[in-house]
Amino acid sequence: MVQYRVSVDDVEVAKSAKGDIGFANMDIRFLITDKLCGAEEMSLFRTIFPPKFSSHKKHIHVGMEEIVFGIRGRGAIGIEHADGKVEEYEVSPGVAVFIPKDAVHWLRNLNPDEEIEICGAYSAPNAGEYKPEDEYKPEDYIYKGEITEEDKKLK
Repeated sequence: MVQYRVSVDDVEVAKSAKGDIGFANMDIRFLITDKLCGAEEMSLFRTIFPPKFSSHKKHIHVGMEEIVFGIRGRGAIGIEHADGKVEEYEVSPGVAVFIPKDAVHWLRNLNPDEEIEICGAYSAPNAGEYKPEDEYKPEDYIYKGEITEEDKKLK
């Protein structure tokens, strides 16, 4: 059944958030997807990173643009641009950050004693789809490694 109105209470925490490479121990819920809402070109998620969370490590969402919007807490979203330039942008309540298609990116907590809550969208209808045969992650997610000290370039 297609739903047009979805609450975070209507969906479970994504199984993909239980992996131990790149991300773990976060509450990510995909609210708008192709299967749940009939979305054809986008998906919407809400994520809470708990206190003591340090980072959502370097990764790529293959073929997707992403937008992240801050709800609570303060984080830095890093992006490796196509020209090789690395920058970080603060995300905090009321601030949005655009992540280009296929860009290596990450999120790190600027205050590990507080939660970070974000909402975001992908330019794909099934970005949150998880298939058990994928073992660890959806096929659109590629883990790219740890965040280095050289990556930390908050503007």
